[in-house]
Amino acid sequence: MPNPIQRAVEVGETVLGAVDKAVAQRWEPAKRAAATTSGTHAERIAELERAFTRELTAVGAAAGAAAAVPGAGTALVLGSGAAELGWVTLRAADHILRIAAVHGH
Repeated sequence: MPNPIQRAVEVGETVLGAVDKAVAQRWEPAKRAAATTSGTHAERIAELERAFTRELTAVGAAAGAAAAVPGAGTALVLGSGAAELGWVTLRAADHILRIAAVHGH
């Protein structure tokens, strides 16, 4: 029987490795997106936040519309909710990377 602490460490290392890989793949696109903004750091971040909010609103509305369709079924609602969660998580990570790029990190 494996040691639970060792197993937790292995899982943590796997997750961190996946995060590092994802950041490495998404860093250059984040820098390019941040470079399209202009103004002070605060103005550039506000511009990125407005775009992020617009995207979240649109995706949330689409998922909500799918859930509101009569007779759509539980599978459709759960599927659209899961897709929305995955999309929001990815876009939130991109948003964080873009803000880091604005700050030159």
